[in-house]
Amino acid sequence: MPCVPLQHWKDFDSSKHSGVIAYFNQNFVKTGIFAKETSKIIKNASIMREQSDYSDFFIASRQDAEEQIEKAKEFIGEIERYLKDKNVL
Repeated sequence: MPCVPLQHWKDFDSSKHSGVIAYFNQNFVKTGIFAKETSKIIKNASIMREQSDYSDFFIASRQDAEEQIEKAKEFIGEIERYLKDKNVL
């Protein structure tokens, strides 16, 4: 039996990262499925990506990159725990 929150994504479509983030926050963070910290991880990663894509002189430091990698691992861990809890993984 599929996990109900995962069914939210079945008919979802967005042409922008911001749309996916907003959808995740609305359906998974505001409902308490994931902690607000999870949302902050995505938001900070998105800001860093936008700066690197659109700012002419943005250079991420090694420390920034390492922090983003660690936060990404945390985020993936939260998603994996949730999916395992729902017997999806």
